[in-house]
Amino acid sequence: MSGARRRLALLTAGFLLGIAVPASRAGAQDVPLAPEPLSSVVGRVVVARAGEEPRPIPGTWVALSRIGNDTAGVIDSVRTASDGAYRFTYRRFGDPDAIYFTDATYGGVAYFTDPLRGLNVTGEDADLVVFDTVSAPAGAKSPLRVRGRHFVVGAALPRGRRAVVEVFELTNDTSLTIVPRSDVDPVWSAALVPGAEQAEVGDGDVSASVVHFRDGRAELFAPIAPGLRQLSIHYTVPESAFPLTLALPDSLEVLEVLLAGSGGTATGAGLHAERGVTIEEEPYARFLSRQAEAGDEVVIRIAGSAAERFAVPLVIGLSVLVFAAALVHVRRTTYRSSHN
Repeated sequence: MSGARRRLALLTAGFLLGIAVPASRAGAQDVPLAPEPLSSVVGRVVVARAGEEPRPIPGTWVALSRIGNDTAGVIDSVRTASDGAYRFTYRRFGDPDAIYFTDATYGGVAYFTDPLRGLNVTGEDADLVVFDTVSAPAGAKSPLRVRGRHFVVGAALPRGRRAVVEVFELTNDTSLTIVPRSDVDPVWSAALVPGAEQAEVGDGDVSASVVHFRDGRAELFAPIAPGLRQLSIHYTVPESAFPLTLALPDSLEVLEVLLAGSGGTATGAGLHAERGVTIEEEPYARFLSRQAEAGDEVVIRIAGSAAERFAVPLVIGLSVLVFAAALVHVRRTTYRSSHN
C-alpha cells in the first residue's frame, strides 16, 4: 500500500472512531504516573428473536480485549451466569488511546460491544445481543438493503486518472444474522465503475479480508448482524470515463456526490446542488438526493485543468486525504439532519 493510501486509512479511521492520532511525544520527560483507577463492565449476553423477549445465554464465554499502539489482545475471560450476566473489573494501562471492548461468539459468529467509555460501563453499552443465523440465498437479490450511497471524486492524478471513494450504508432489517452460503456466494455485491483499478477497502465496519474484487464487482463475504454497517471502497478511474453514468440498482434514502474543485456537476436521481464544502482549503461541490429510485441514472461531469494532471506526489497524497475527510464530514452531517 502506498504512503498516501496508508495516510488515507489512518485519517479515515480517526474520523470514524472519533479519535485523534496522538502527536509525537519525542522529547517529553519520563514522569512517574499514578496507577489508573479500576474500571468495570457489567452486562448480559442475550439472544434476540422476532416477536420474543431477549433470552439470556448462560454458560457462554465472554472476553475482555484491548487494542492499542503498544499491545493488543485478550485481557480476561469469563463464563456468563444463569441469567446471562457477566462482569469484569480491570485497570487500563499503556497507550491512553487504546480501546477496550467485550465480545462473545454465538452460532459461529462473533459479536462485540462498542468501545467501552468511562470507568464503569453497564446496561445497553455493555450488553451483547446475539442472533440466530440464516444463509444468504444463492443467486438471488441480497437480503441486505443499501440505505445510503456516497460517491466522492478527487482531484486529477498523473496519467489522466481520478481517485474515487464510495461508501455504502448497508442495513440488515431482519432479526437474523445473514451469513454467506458458500465461498462463491457473497451476502452482498456491487458493480464497480467501468475502468476502476487499484480497488481497496477503506476503513469502516467491514474488514478488507472479507471483501473480494472479482469480475468488476466488490463481493462481501462476512456475517452481517441486524443493524447498519458501513463499507468504504476506494479506487482510481480514467478521466476518459467522464461524463460518468451510474445506473442505481437500489432505491436509496440518501444519495450524495462530492466533486473536488469547481465546475463539476451531478444530475439525475433527484440530485440537487447544495452549498459546497471546504475542508483543509480544498473546495468540493456537493449534490444531494433524499430519495433516489432503483433504475435512476446519475450523470457525473468533472472539470479540471491540465496543470492538475502533473501535480507532485505530495499534493496527490494531500488531495486524497482531504476528499476522504470531506466524505466522512458530510456523510455524518447528512445522516444527522435526516434523522432529526
